[in-house]
Amino acid sequence: MDGSIFRARPARTAGLIVALYFMLTAATGCSTTVQPPARPLQPVTIYLTDEFIHSSVVMPVDDGRYVEYAFGDWTYAALNRHDPFHTVRALFFSPQGALGRRYLHVDPASKDLAPELKGITVNKVVVDREQVRALEAKLDGRFVPGRSQAENPENHFWWVTVDDSYALWSNCNTLTKRNLRALGCEVESRSLFAMYDVKAPAPPLVYASTGAREGSK
Repeated sequence: MDGSIFRARPARTAGLIVALYFMLTAATGCSTTVQPPARPLQPVTIYLTDEFIHSSVVMPVDDGRYVEYAFGDWTYAALNRHDPFHTVRALFFSPQGALGRRYLHVDPASKDLAPELKGITVNKVVVDREQVRALEAKLDGRFVPGRSQAENPENHFWWVTVDDSYALWSNCNTLTKRNLRALGCEVESRSLFAMYDVKAPAPPLVYASTGAREGSK
């Protein structure tokens, strides 16, 4: 399921997810470390959202908007079926994964950046613009006419069915980590879920000269 829907689902469903989260976090570690690339050629700021269970990467688009992608179970995330049966099925027996996309108008000078991100922990990460464009093109390429598609009116994500299998252990955070690596970040994952620790970029490598000094014998 997708955490952007987590804010609107029933309390008992949220309780189930939180309980499962703590059990699995205790077994897998408590955070994921992200180290941005050093000195990208065309630096641009992206935003890493962290909603405790859900996460995503928000990237600038050439037309001035920003795009956010999510990964979830088709029935739960796209069709809004949040009853206990569909919740448990999404977590452990999902028959169909889905990729979600929505466009945001981000104001970097505002506290919340965008109305859709109000109250969400957001980390700034600087990466290379060409890698952003390449990743956006790859993800956009999955929204093809031959696939089932639907808009979720609650969160304004447009969803498309994908071949990737969704499960509690292969969720939206799996997509986030994959996207960060595609953008040149080093990601050390110790958790199945969110809770990101963004470090400073690694210093560039400096190679010592092995040549003899001029005039030396």
